[in-house]
Amino acid sequence: MLWVKFQGRSCLKFLERSLSGLVGGAVFAITMANGWAAVPNATQQIELNVGWNLVSIQVGDAPYTSAAFQAALSDPSRLIEIWGYSPTGNPAVPGTWETFQPTQPAFPSDLTQLVQGRGYWVNVSQATTLTLTGVPWDGS
Repeated sequence: MLWVKFQGRSCLKFLERSLSGLVGGAVFAITMANGWAAVPNATQQIELNVGWNLVSIQVGDAPYTSAAFQAALSDPSRLIEIWGYSPTGNPAVPGTWETFQPTQPAFPSDLTQLVQGRGYWVNVSQATTLTLTGVPWDGS
């Protein structure tokens, strides 16, 4: 194991080979005497209604690809489109709207990743559930 910096915090990281004897896929919370603790995974589940839904991802340590987001739906075929605004970082310069439209291959899908903490408009043809699992987003 080794200490690493993760999202501005010191964390304990286990090397894969040291976990080979443990139960596969298990998440363990470890609290050390000095108060540091490993962050367990969390599951974010959002019920999406027919039509437009405003969604913000609150788990994961890296952005989700549009395809991974679609695969996280209980029925991926119900996704019509996702729209997201990508700011420039400069308030004087407007950002751009990006979209992912898997049912419209002729339409340019330039939304390649969904970033934690941003809002996305998600349009579905029927009710479905979005389930994402990962480290809770810390707001940075």
